[in-house]
Amino acid sequence: MIDFGCAAETLGDDSDEYVKFCGTAEYYPPEYYNSHKYYSKSLCVWQLGCLLYILLTGAIPFEKENIPKCIRTRKYERHLSAKALDAIDEMLNPDESERIKLEHVLDLPFFN
Repeated sequence: MIDFGCAAETLGDDSDEYVKFCGTAEYYPPEYYNSHKYYSKSLCVWQLGCLLYILLTGAIPFEKENIPKCIRTRKYERHLSAKALDAIDEMLNPDESERIKLEHVLDLPFFN
């Protein structure tokens, strides 16, 4: 799955750091709002977490104004299994350094 609306140039010099965001504001990761930079793999995990949330609940996980504070609308999560909630929590971890790594997403129990 590719969303070319998120295509942006890196800083160069083989950097994976981005400072310009193109795409839908509801999918911006919190690190973009807080430091105006992000990295492609952690962004991908964040956006996949948003997509998973939407597929399972029919709603977006964050309203645009709540993304920087990572205040998630949890009223749509009541019917989700513990494994689904764990996967969403791992993928939408507001701390980029603690967010599950892209290469480990499919290892989550929800996907097995």
